Amino acid sequence: MSNRSEQIAYLIQKIARASVPTGSFVAKVEGVNTNDYTCDVTPIAGGSIYYDVRLKPTVDGSDYGMIPIPEIGSYVIVEPIARSNYYYVAQFTKTKTLLIKNASGVKILFDNNGNLLLNGDQYGSLIKINDLLQLINQFIQQFNSHTHPVSGSTTLIPTGAPVQTIQESQIENSKVKHG
Repeated sequence: MSNRSEQIAYLIQKIARASVPTGSFVAKVEGVNTNDYTCDVTPIAGGSIYYDVRLKPTVDGSDYGMIPIPEIGSYVIVEPIARSNYYYVAQFTKTKTLLIKNASGVKILFDNNGNLLLNGDQYGSLIKINDLLQLINQFIQQFNSHTHPVSGSTTLIPTGAPVQTIQESQIENSKVKHG
């Protein structure tokens, strides 16, 4: 390569390095790709858009790990990955959703509607155990106090053996709480 070509190459690299942040920077989220878990951001200090900024360490389509999904229009802190041309989001001001999935496939999703999904929503909502116990125990009291007249007599007899009321400790999973 000639001396002139080397000078031109050096100047191009110098200009390119001056426009690329070498450390973290604050940016506005312009778009999100939930298939690859990446986002597009524009530095608030000015400059062109950065495409495919990672929301998790790898771009492989898997949803393992903890993956915050930023809200479009929110602000994030972007960091470079080692000495590469790749970037990742280090901090979020607003997340639309948060996905957590471990190696055994247990999945927790906090969605943008205020819902918490534990391995999906196939079985519906969690119950309010205190309200359910109150309804069940009211039914048991009604059942236990229900009587029928004996044919040819004024005597009333219970319809069957009394049923015991239910205690919360009999049916709760104390490791999962909500409210």
